[in-house]
Amino acid sequence: MTIRGWVALMLVGLLAARTAVAQGRLSDAPDPLVISRALDSIRADREGASRLRGESDGRGATAEARLAEATVQVELLKKDVTALDVQLKAAKKEKREADKTVLESDKKDLERRRELWERRRDLREAEMEYFRSEVAGADAAIKALDFEQQLERRRLEAGDARLLDELERKTLENRLDLENRRRDAADRRVRVVERQLAVQRAQIALTSKR
Repeated sequence: MTIRGWVALMLVGLLAARTAVAQGRLSDAPDPLVISRALDSIRADREGASRLRGESDGRGATAEARLAEATVQVELLKKDVTALDVQLKAAKKEKREADKTVLESDKKDLERRRELWERRRDLREAEMEYFRSEVAGADAAIKALDFEQQLERRRLEAGDARLLDELERKTLENRLDLENRRRDAADRRVRVVERQLAVQRAQIALTSKR
């Protein structure tokens, strides 16, 4: 359809709506804001959210364990740098130029390794936070779907209008919570990718100097 055709169609709709208002034919009855759908579809979505929760929980635990390993490695490398500084200071004081040159090179290598492990530590922390946010999002999805499922069942049974309103409200509130958590998870995912790039740069810096 052309743009002119769409405009004409919109004008016809607007005129029809104005005519309906003038004749008092528009209803004030509440709109169903949660669109009705099959219970099987709701159950399938809930099962998917439950699987996602389990997967994210497991990945979060793995990231937490790797964070602990990276933190220990960073502390060990810091101690190595400190010990090397002591040796370097002695070599400078005693004017052992050859030893000083070797020690300075070793120190630079250790510092690059320390930076790599610091970037890895930061990455694992970001991953852990991201997977935790996914777990929270899955929990919110499950809660919203549980309310939607109850709402649909009560609709099929032609349940009490006040109960239907309450179930619809709870469904919408939990959907809003879900969308907010999805936005938070998306922000944390960006942070993960940023830190992955930082790790790659540190890895290149380490390997290129060898």
